[in-house]
Amino acid sequence: MPLIRKTLSIALYGTSEVEGRLNNGWPGRFEAAARALATCVGPLNVFNQGKGSQNSDWGLANVNLIADPRPDVAIIDAFDINDRALVGGVPEVTLANSLANKTAIVAALRAANPAMFIALMTMNDVNAAGGAGRPDLAAGYAQTVALAATLGTDIIDNFNGTAPWGTFGGGWPHPGPDVLYQIDPTTGMPDGLHVTAAAFDTYTMPNLIAYIGAKQAAFWP
Repeated sequence: MPLIRKTLSIALYGTSEVEGRLNNGWPGRFEAAARALATCVGPLNVFNQGKGSQNSDWGLANVNLIADPRPDVAIIDAFDINDRALVGGVPEVTLANSLANKTAIVAALRAANPAMFIALMTMNDVNAAGGAGRPDLAAGYAQTVALAATLGTDIIDNFNGTAPWGTFGGGWPHPGPDVLYQIDPTTGMPDGLHVTAAAFDTYTMPNLIAYIGAKQAAFWP
């Protein structure tokens, strides 16, 4: 009889950098690339529960969107890009509350499926102009990297491009040149936050593919 392998279920979660009209279509390209890997020897399913303009308060309040289906892999843009955004001169979410939210998200996922592979993910840098609106973005990303080590989750550190999944050495340019960002139709200028497909596929996609290849190999030994 032919070998029937179980389905690998992969959840994506986070901000507009994961879901919505500004995500440059990367989840579809990621799924296609994951299916094409030599390590993909069984069926897989990718579902996306990110939402634009959301921070980690929303992420924690809605974690059931990815906890209840009990995926085998959860890849989470850890909401730093919005947590660190200034509103009235203060961050949307304090660093302390962001840490608590991210910790609770991981706990909820582990309660739903203790065997789940969980990857916290840092994203891109902003451009020079955007840095004024997110002055402690690097601190938020550093917090996510440190938290992954503390909690024993995986980390996909696109911001820094560090091991073990950092296949593009050095990570994102800091700050990002304007050419890496999508054009805001209201101004005709780069928005300084949401990256183009070409930029994503250069600096982030290789890390995602390296990561999911390793998880496929572990899931289908």
